[in-house]
Amino acid sequence: MLFHAVLFNFKEAVEGEKREEILKITREKLGKIPGVKNLLVGKTIKHKSEFEYGLFMHLENQDALQTYREHPDHVYFRDVEFFPFLENYKGLDYED
Repeated sequence: MLFHAVLFNFKEAVEGEKREEILKITREKLGKIPGVKNLLVGKTIKHKSEFEYGLFMHLENQDALQTYREHPDHVYFRDVEFFPFLENYKGLDYED
């Protein structure tokens, strides 16, 4: 089982309603990609955290991670609906 995480901050100009829309799209699109077993996305409860938001998922194995990365829904989401709105991010992958 693999654990994939993306910690991120939105650009200051991205307002609350747009942020919520992006989180909703994240849940709806990425969770349906083959190999994704569990997906969570939300805002930190820790005051003064380096990253305000986090996206976390479990995938079956490294092949599933590669399939996820290349899947057209993920590529479109990443390039059009996500990265353009981010100030910064950090991606992490771990194997259990």
